[in-house]
Amino acid sequence: MVLAFKKSILLIPLVLNSYAIRCQLVSSLKPGNAQNVGDIDYLPFVDDARFETRKYVNLPQYYEVKGGYEGGRKHILREFKKKFNDESVIIGKQDSGYITIRFVISHEGKSGRFRILQINKGFKPTSFNIFSLRKLYDFTKGLKAWRRVSFEGRKTGYYQYLTFVIDHGKVVDILP
Repeated sequence: MVLAFKKSILLIPLVLNSYAIRCQLVSSLKPGNAQNVGDIDYLPFVDDARFETRKYVNLPQYYEVKGGYEGGRKHILREFKKKFNDESVIIGKQDSGYITIRFVISHEGKSGRFRILQINKGFKPTSFNIFSLRKLYDFTKGLKAWRRVSFEGRKTGYYQYLTFVIDHGKVVDILP
């Protein structure tokens, strides 16, 4: 069931095992009216209303405020290897490309407002295996050690992303 189609953004509830992935699948990160690339608007039928972003007009990017994960990329990779063995996140035997999960980290260090962009090696929109996509979404949502930061003297949230690099169906790297 397609919920909305607007400005190359497709919203689809992903239902697996009787529960939905509460995120938005996007086919582009083009900005809307008076927005920056990749800004994430609140969508009441997708996003958790309890997720607090302190109503900042322009959330900074993670690199503007030294945000990110405690322990950095190495720790995220360690968490991924601990949770999954080599065969547990097979995307598709011949599939290669990138799955980017973009989200907001609140001033409390919690994650929310997830958006997923899927592209192939030629940087064209594609769709990967839904069950594997669910595993990557759950993994990202389950990460809890996001840094709390301040910007211009005030505690703030920030934009963050993880890009899963897929080569012949396997996750071979996680960026940034």
